[in-house]
Amino acid sequence: MTSQFLKIKSTMEEISRSQRKKKRTLDKIVKASYEVFSSRGLSQATLEEIAEAADIGKGTLYGHFESKMHLIVYLVRHSTDELIDSMKIRVQETGDLPDRIKLLIQGQLQFFRNNQGAFKLLFFARALVKQKSNDPLVEEIRQEFKRFIFFLRESFNGSLKSGEAGIPPEELAVAVAGLVSGAFSFWLVEGNGHDLEKRSDLLANIFISGLAVKASEPATKT
Repeated sequence: MTSQFLKIKSTMEEISRSQRKKKRTLDKIVKASYEVFSSRGLSQATLEEIAEAADIGKGTLYGHFESKMHLIVYLVRHSTDELIDSMKIRVQETGDLPDRIKLLIQGQLQFFRNNQGAFKLLFFARALVKQKSNDPLVEEIRQEFKRFIFFLRESFNGSLKSGEAGIPPEELAVAVAGLVSGAFSFWLVEGNGHDLEKRSDLLANIFISGLAVKASEPATKT
């Protein structure tokens, strides 16, 4: 009985060590992928370059991802997961729509400031979904962008009254996501020389002021 128990324990410890090793390797691949894709772009970067940057063999990389597109899909999903998780607590702190909008704008900008590789990857991935393609992997990427918009929309729904601001929740979500993407792109082009926190406050206030103006406009008769 004791011998059997020890064998089971040894097997479980071996599995645990193997899982930890696999996780460490995956973390190295993710880190290297962000770096290589950021500098080379999605089309020019190769798995060989990523394997070299991760200091692993090409066969090890293929053991995790069968192609570059599979790796890109994983990174888009991983980035989206982390972005959403970073903002979930924020939006639970208030039920007020202007405050939620401000928190979501600030949250995205802060996340991207700390994860510039993720921002560049998502930025490049948008070009893939704009192409007409029947590739199921491209469709998976498209669904990840839709998932993020759905998260923003649901974040507004908790505090958005019917007809408030005159903008449907999904259009509001797209507007917020587009504002952040454009603003952060310019921040990168400028060489990170401006205070992003102050800029995020300014952008949020301008956006919210625009919604207030829109909400005060008389309804258009059809």
